[in-house]
Formats: sequence, structure tokens, C-alpha cells
Amino acid sequence: MIRMILIAVLAMALGFLAGCATPSANVVPVYATMKLIERGAVDAQDVIERTARVEAVLAEGIQLGALGDVVRQATGYHDMLPSDRYLVDTILGDVAHRLQLEYDVPLSAEHVAAIRDVLWTIQAAARAY
Repeated sequence: MIRMILIAVLAMALGFLAGCATPSANVVPVYATMKLIERGAVDAQDVIERTARVEAVLAEGIQLGALGDVVRQATGYHDMLPSDRYLVDTILGDVAHRLQLEYDVPLSAEHVAAIRDVLWTIQAAARAY
């Protein structure tokens, strides 16, 4: 269950805001992060650590395919039910579509900055706890 919640947080960060990070667009992942922490479904420190792992890889000039691998590793993809793995794959495919990228094409600086902004916003929401 916690893995599914972490998938949701990462998915919202990547899916909703990958190409258009604006302050108002960050409302969804902030609200979702806060509600999940308040419900006790996820620990604030865990959210910070997992988003930091994704951020560290972004700093390396990651390709979309490699980013998907990082998300899969951070969420325990291989231990999930088939329907949950399908959800992760669908979300990653949506990110590729929103960024208008093929799977193994490097993310542009603009895309990396947009994703990083969302990750920082999620971390800030988690730090409130």
C-alpha cells in the first residue's frame, strides 16, 4: 500500500508537472503529499529521501528510460501486483507523451528543471511535518 502511495506522489510530480512547472500547478502534488502524510500512509522522511534519489539522478542528465528505472526501483516495482506495475508503466508512458520524448532521449534542461521544481515542492510539503 505504501509503495502505491509513493507511486502516486511520484507520478503526480512527473505526470502533471513535467512540462509546465508553475506555482498553481504544484497544488496537486503538495496536497496529495500532505494528505498522505497526515493519514499516516507514508512517512515524511521517506518522501524526502525517495524524491532526493530521483533528484540526484536528474542532476546527471538522465534519459527518460533511466528515469523510469529509478522510479521503478524507488517504488519497489518488481514486488508489486501486475495491476500496480501496469499503472507505473502507464504513468511513465504519459510522462513521455507530455514531454514529447521517445524512451531513450535525454531530457532537456527545461524538462529537468520542471521535474526538479516539483520534487522540491514535494520535499517542502513533507518538511512541514
